[in-house]
Amino acid sequence: MKKKTKSGFWSCFAVSTALAIILSAVVMVCAADIFALFDDDTTPVVITTDGTSSAADVLKQNGMIRYKFLFRAWCALRGVGELPSGTATVSRDMDYDMIISAINSHKKVRTTVRITIPEGATTDEIFAIFVSHGIGTADGSVGAADDDYGYDYIPTDRAGRTYRCDGYLYPETYYFYSDATEHEVIARLIATFDSRLTDEMRQSITARGYTVDDAVIIASIVQKEVYYTAEMGAVAAVLNNRLHSRVRDRLTCDSTPAYAWGVYGGDGEYLELDSPYNSYKYAGLVPGAICSPGRDALTAAACPKITDYYYFFSSADKTTVFSKTYSEHLSSLKKWGKK
Repeated sequence: MKKKTKSGFWSCFAVSTALAIILSAVVMVCAADIFALFDDDTTPVVITTDGTSSAADVLKQNGMIRYKFLFRAWCALRGVGELPSGTATVSRDMDYDMIISAINSHKKVRTTVRITIPEGATTDEIFAIFVSHGIGTADGSVGAADDDYGYDYIPTDRAGRTYRCDGYLYPETYYFYSDATEHEVIARLIATFDSRLTDEMRQSITARGYTVDDAVIIASIVQKEVYYTAEMGAVAAVLNNRLHSRVRDRLTCDSTPAYAWGVYGGDGEYLELDSPYNSYKYAGLVPGAICSPGRDALTAAACPKITDYYYFFSSADKTTVFSKTYSEHLSSLKKWGKK
């Protein structure tokens, strides 16, 4: 075995010593930055940050720290997590922990807002409700309305409807942070709709040859046409019967041209409005839901009653009068003094 020479020993010693000196220097430099060992400048500086990476960038730009990567690593080592957005007052004599504490002490207080979406509200009315509570803007809501929220039963494009999300903004009472975005709000309402659409309802919709979107459109019409919940199933049956009829295939519901009139406007009588939403002029379903239906209307559309009715109208006391034939319908209208 070959013995090490003295020169080899001293070479290794020199290298080790050099590395130790370099390592010590690195440690001292890092420690000086972490603990602000050689900084005594107490001049206050106001910074605005948006998360840990942003804080590191801003602190470096303002001379509060020397090494951004070191500050981020220290935050991770200390289990700080993501630093909050906001403003903080710092100075050069503050060590990393003091800076972190200063930024954390200026956490943005998030207030909550209680918002109730009524059954039968249109998409535009729902957007207006949120804006009135200080959440989002009208333009922002319109833009977010056509985003993809990951549900395959929502049409991929408008296809003649007002908004993609029409009918899916579930009416209920919610609590939102006041700084919630339009996308977050819409996503929450649609997620609530999805949770309220039971497996039984989905199966019934499929069994009748409809899509979920078809059922939502029917439910929205039921919601607008019926005053008493107990009559929703029978009205849904009328719509179902008409959709499957070769002769009486127009829904002839006042609520559909009234919706188009309110959204798009027009001249003359609203029943004469030339719009795909006018179920007096065009057969089949309208392009999209005319409002956001509630649970009872959705249930009625998904699982309608079985009847022979093809006509209905609302009487003076808001009850719904049903008829099987057109002559019977005319007779009922005359009886109630309606045209």
